[in-house]
Amino acid sequence: MSAAASSYRAFRELTRLFARRLGETTLARVARFASLAIALVTCAGIIGTRVAEGPLAPLSKMALSATRASMWLVALAIALAASHQRSLADRKDGIELIATSRGFDGARLGGVRAAAAFSLSLRWMLVPAVGTTVAAMAGSGSLKVLLERAAILGAVTIFCVLAAAVLGALGAAADLLSARRGRTVLLSALVLSALVAEVARDPALSITGGLLTAFKGLLYLAGAGKLA
Repeated sequence: MSAAASSYRAFRELTRLFARRLGETTLARVARFASLAIALVTCAGIIGTRVAEGPLAPLSKMALSATRASMWLVALAIALAASHQRSLADRKDGIELIATSRGFDGARLGGVRAAAAFSLSLRWMLVPAVGTTVAAMAGSGSLKVLLERAAILGAVTIFCVLAAAVLGALGAAADLLSARRGRTVLLSALVLSALVAEVARDPALSITGGLLTAFKGLLYLAGAGKLA
């Protein structure tokens, strides 16, 4: 096995290990519960609306609302978990020593933590986002509507990847910058960017506003600009 292949294998194994440990934190469990709750409640609403209003029921809006909620309640919660003393916990439990022995320390180890937060966020964002969009597709009243919602599914999936990557990386970076106060660092960055956006009157200048603006752009590209 080449050195590059060996390093990639170690990266994948460490990412799974760190993601599993991150998933055991309280905030990650809250995110998992929120993911399932959003999916179940929204799918129930989609079914009820489809039965009540028939084939013209506006189901896509409900799925998009679930997708946006997953960013706030799932990806952001996991980012906060990733920023809160993860390096200290890993050092205490000897996990950091294992990573160092495999050539991952400093910034490289931060990359592993970012990848772990990304994978966990993406997994639990996709449950409500894709689940509800597929439910909306199942309730389509015509082939045209089905194809429109299939395009929306693509936009939703890309948004989940983007949001999980950005927020996961920010969470890991905050922990890298301050092992004891990483959550404060992350919250400060979120609040400061929101204040800048408020002063400039441009929501896209905030971290979360920028992600939601990108989502609007994806929906326009998918031909669903009226729903953005």
